Amino acid sequence: MAGPTKQGVDDLVGTPPTDTWNGKVGEYQTPYGLSDTSKNIAVAPVWDTCGTAGFCPAGSFPSGNATVQIIGFAAFFLDGIQGNDVVAHLINVSSCGASGGDPGGTVLSIPLRLVRTQ
Repeated sequence: MAGPTKQGVDDLVGTPPTDTWNGKVGEYQTPYGLSDTSKNIAVAPVWDTCGTAGFCPAGSFPSGNATVQIIGFAAFFLDGIQGNDVVAHLINVSSCGASGGDPGGTVLSIPLRLVRTQ
């Protein structure tokens, strides 16, 4: 998916990118000055890998269609494409409500595995 991925990232952030990461979450350099938001921010679902039949412990994506449980979301600042790689900064991970026995709905951690299929 190198072609469609590159095109999607370029369409989102521009070629060359107009917004830049300055090393601080919530403070992005845009053509209009510093901003607390950016078009370079993308959100991705975090799914329960071990709740998916056939994934754990092998770590292989199941063949065919699979139903997965979304347990949270991760926000990334996309710098752009370098070679065949998407370069990004993880800026936030949040859960979908209560986990375990926590009635307040806060989660101290969500296991996050960034994957690249070949």
